[in-house]
Amino acid sequence: MKNAILTIILGLFIFTTLSAQENAQFPIKSGIVKYSTIGLGNGISTLYFDDYGKTICEDFNGTVWDQEIHTRTIVKGEIINILDMDEKTFTLENNTLMKSKIIEEYFFNEETYQTKGYINVGKDVVLGKNCKIYSLKKEVLIKVWVWQGLILKKEDDLLGGSVIYASSIEEMTPDKMIFEIPDDFIKQ
Repeated sequence: MKNAILTIILGLFIFTTLSAQENAQFPIKSGIVKYSTIGLGNGISTLYFDDYGKTICEDFNGTVWDQEIHTRTIVKGEIINILDMDEKTFTLENNTLMKSKIIEEYFFNEETYQTKGYINVGKDVVLGKNCKIYSLKKEVLIKVWVWQGLILKKEDDLLGGSVIYASSIEEMTPDKMIFEIPDDFIKQ
């Protein structure tokens, strides 16, 4: 059951994304962004990134279908490690498509999104940052608020709807240990 929930969480983070440009550089070198998630999965996601997005860690702590979970996804190069922080286990993936989708969950490449049908529908301010709003209406309605290539808010109407929004942003280099698998974790 827990593996199914971990798969669903990863799916929640990638369902709205399309294909990323393989060697995209992010406009911000390093940072930590905390997101609140409301919808099928409720909780807090913290995004850590360094070296213009070449190294990424997404940490989710919350509930999915009334079950508490704590997962961490680490992307370094082509390698993706998915950690179950409660069970102290991890799986290793080498999946370019999965990496692209994880990256696009947080980083917005205007050219890529526009080729997929997203259109600029306005401007708004999120956390004091001037954002452009982009929208897509296909099978589901998706709207994203973007500041310097970083998605600060996302709304969709899939499965009753969900909202992901940034609650804090720090432009700083994260502690390097967040990108490492703890020594006491067991590979699955």
